[in-house]
Amino acid sequence: MDVFDYIIIGAGSAGCVLANRLTADPTNRVLLLEAGGKDSHPLIHIPAGFVKTMNNPRYNWAFESEPEEGTKKSKITNRSWKGSWGFFFNKWNGLCQGPGPRL
Repeated sequence: MDVFDYIIIGAGSAGCVLANRLTADPTNRVLLLEAGGKDSHPLIHIPAGFVKTMNNPRYNWAFESEPEEGTKKSKITNRSWKGSWGFFFNKWNGLCQGPGPRL
């Protein structure tokens, strides 16, 4: 049986950063758990295609809130992505960022 010093659940941005920092010390044994799969689908890697994955249960847990008075009794879907998307979201944000103002 493997023994780990740290177990991190979730390989989003925070989980990946934490795992990276902990493994900077080679004496630390770190287990990073993620329920989703690889981000190998081509639509994930382009902003226009990424939108098409938003309602796909293969890529999104699609958790829903309970109906409440403040939402007029409607459910709100929470976009919770499957997979180690921390790197992906940082890359995607960079793709969407435009040039700054001229000085």
